[in-house]
Amino acid sequence: MKKLLAVIPGPTDGTSFYRAVRPLQELEKAGEIEFTIVNNEQDLEWYNLPMYDLVFMQRPSTERDVEIAAICADLNIPVWCDW
Repeated sequence: MKKLLAVIPGPTDGTSFYRAVRPLQELEKAGEIEFTIVNNEQDLEWYNLPMYDLVFMQRPSTERDVEIAAICADLNIPVWCDW
């Protein structure tokens, strides 16, 4: 099972729910992934990223999103972006 980190604006806003949370819940239910959600404004330290096989970013648009993507690139962690 793959571990996925979902970096999203907020799990309760409409687009985050139907574009990220709900599809990821279905993948988790099917046994494909195990996922963790973080708000894209929360502190996410680089040393936590190697725990994940994949990082999902919904609507990346902030400097922090760019930093996370750059760290993932340095660590060879694939990034899946949903605009």
